[in-house]
Amino acid sequence: MRDASYWKKQVALEELTDIEEIEDGFFDSFIEREFITQHRIIFFHTSHFSGKWMYYCTHCNSFHVVDINWKDGSVHTCDGCHRRFKVQRYSKIETVKDYIVKFESNRRHELIVRYFYLMRDIKKSQYGYDEIHSVMEIGRMNKTYEMGITRNSSRTMQGYMAHNFWNAYEDWREDRTGFWLSYPTDHVYKPKLAKVMKDTGYWYSGFSQAQKLGYGLLNYLFTYDRCPAVERLVKSNATRFIKDMRTYVYDCYINTLNKATKKQISQIIKNDLDPGEAETLVDANVSNPDIELIKLMNGAHYNENYESAKKIKRVLKYICTCNEHTKKKINYRDYIDYIDAMNLSRMPINKYPNDFWSAHDEAIKNLKIVRNAKYDKMIKERSVDAELNKLIYSSKQFLIRPVKELDELFNESKELHHCVRTYAKNVAFGDTNIFFVRKADDIENPFVTLELRDNRVIQCRGKYNAKPSDEVIGFVNNWCSMNNFITCF
Repeated sequence: MRDASYWKKQVALEELTDIEEIEDGFFDSFIEREFITQHRIIFFHTSHFSGKWMYYCTHCNSFHVVDINWKDGSVHTCDGCHRRFKVQRYSKIETVKDYIVKFESNRRHELIVRYFYLMRDIKKSQYGYDEIHSVMEIGRMNKTYEMGITRNSSRTMQGYMAHNFWNAYEDWREDRTGFWLSYPTDHVYKPKLAKVMKDTGYWYSGFSQAQKLGYGLLNYLFTYDRCPAVERLVKSNATRFIKDMRTYVYDCYINTLNKATKKQISQIIKNDLDPGEAETLVDANVSNPDIELIKLMNGAHYNENYESAKKIKRVLKYICTCNEHTKKKINYRDYIDYIDAMNLSRMPINKYPNDFWSAHDEAIKNLKIVRNAKYDKMIKERSVDAELNKLIYSSKQFLIRPVKELDELFNESKELHHCVRTYAKNVAFGDTNIFFVRKADDIENPFVTLELRDNRVIQCRGKYNAKPSDEVIGFVNNWCSMNNFITCF
């Protein structure tokens, strides 16, 4: 048996269908005012004035002559109306498409949202260019029940909404896909908007301030219903939090504001925290938090080691305590580097050492040892590769061969004073190849280093990254020719 809520929704759907259609020309003055920035300067060459160029302003509907050729897409001021518009070549005139949103209220003080599809064409006429705009209502929604009806609309396979004008009086049909989430609400029909907001209970929601901050009005009202605290942020101009929230309304943002105390809301506003920083503040729940430290700890709750607010609070207190007794301050990134180093080096983890920096340096040192051992093993395995060994080549003067172990890279870097040691990881994983060029009578000592990647010599350098001698360049070029490599010389 269907309950009362079902029949209320059915009545609401019927009321949406029975709303009176708007009259032709209803939005004319609004379109002229709201979309004035979409006017264009239509630019073209004219044979009537020798060496001159002409343009037509779609705002003041007048022709003007200029001496220079303006680039397509550049911005210039019209000599007639003195407004700045983009220049558009007459051969590149396009149809401008957008949406207009109109808010109304019904007799039960429920918010009704009406969506109109706007298509503006600029077409040539006998006396210049005429703008023809067409407006068609494509959707209506009752926000209280979050249900709506639509017409002349379809969703493409790519997920976009398409509309047609050839059957402007298509019957309304119920839409269960939430079409209103697909349309932007940037262009709101403002006349009587304040009266509608008063009538529907949103007068104190901060809707006008939200619009000034670039928040889509409908999205903001949905957020306000779930989290009234957002009104205080909007009215206090908490730009960093609102900037993220107006784009993506994640549940974690809503939960953060709903859990925050009045004092924490004040701290979010005063210090202009973003959603991640605000969540760290709320989860830590420290009485006198170090805001700068919290900003550094942004995102701590996403780390697998600190899922609970209790652990975040413990970490925050530990860092604050350490910073009171040490000259070199600890930030959250230093702490995470320490924990990651202990995990990767598979050492016993002491999350809260008495001497943090000594423990941190020791952990980083152990991590380097573990990584170097891993890279050394991988380089040795690659050094016996038959394909690499085929590339060994010698002449009377020089020898070229691939690196065999990690210590060779370190020694090469030390003796030649360049940074080939930093290529250890790339060499180990096969992302690049390092070859040593040696003198034939002194094959043990570093001389010239060469990098080969994707059958191309990327670089070939001697001591202090100096360019090799002509003899070495000729030797390398011969080696490249033999193996169909592209040389860097």
